[in-house]
Amino acid sequence: MLQGNLRYFHVFSVALLLGGSSMLQGLELDLLEAVERNQPDAALSLLAGGADVSATQPDGATALHWAAHWDALEITQRLLEAGAPVNAVNDLGVTPLSVACRNGSVRMVDALLSRGADARTAEPSGETALMTCARTGSTEAVEQLLALGARKNAFE
Repeated sequence: MLQGNLRYFHVFSVALLLGGSSMLQGLELDLLEAVERNQPDAALSLLAGGADVSATQPDGATALHWAAHWDALEITQRLLEAGAPVNAVNDLGVTPLSVACRNGSVRMVDALLSRGADARTAEPSGETALMTCARTGSTEAVEQLLALGARKNAFE
């Protein structure tokens, strides 16, 4: 009986060695995917492992864009500490700050501005982060942007 169990264990071990690595690789997520999927534990683990914080998706989006989208403050702070480009622009001309303004997230706007996000950022349409924050009703974020030089007389 013991010998039969050992044989089963051996067969299982060989199968795991041969096919398991591809199964494990299939479960791995890169940083961009982890943040896009709002999987903070995976993202933090990948950050701790030295993942590339400047990587972009085909549309130019970065992990920081996705962190701003999800209002994931801890991930945002860790990305910025690791050197993520705070003023990264995707193919549509949108920065993480603009994403944070769309969400009306005062704490995300504050986190990005405190790490050097450009308060005067504008999308190709001319819509500024200030306009976006005003449209979403985020008074505190509007005040933060104005304090850092956002153009109050800009127009689309």
